[in-house]
Amino acid sequence: MKQGILVKQAAMHPLSLVDSLAKNFVQEDFILANNYDNLGVLAFRMNNLSRLPAGLTRPVYTIFAGGDCAFIVAMKENSSLLKPVAAGAAEVKERDLKILKEVIFQGLLDLHPEQQDDFIITDDIKSALQSVDQGQYQYLFILNN
Repeated sequence: MKQGILVKQAAMHPLSLVDSLAKNFVQEDFILANNYDNLGVLAFRMNNLSRLPAGLTRPVYTIFAGGDCAFIVAMKENSSLLKPVAAGAAEVKERDLKILKEVIFQGLLDLHPEQQDDFIITDDIKSALQSVDQGQYQYLFILNN
């Protein structure tokens, strides 16, 4: 599916985080089915939200903090943070990671790259979701790349 970043601990409640992102991101709720059986639907939705006219893309992340509801956040087309990048380009992944790290991790959650123990990058989204549900991690951020 996608790549995810697990965050061990942060000082902000998920609803406060989503609220803080409202200036630059549009948010929609996504209900995860039993045993996360609808991850393909989530990936499809994230891909659709990322598409902009003229083959450009925008950053889209899913934020999961446990339970059955995840929050898909898609950068607004008029956000000053949006740097147009051609879809499929290597720069898309780099741009999206940079925004996630600088705007969300550092800017809102006060987490810094030197705190490497607080982050785990994974391709196993289902196991990562389970780890958050079991309380081993506070957040999972799923990237659209």
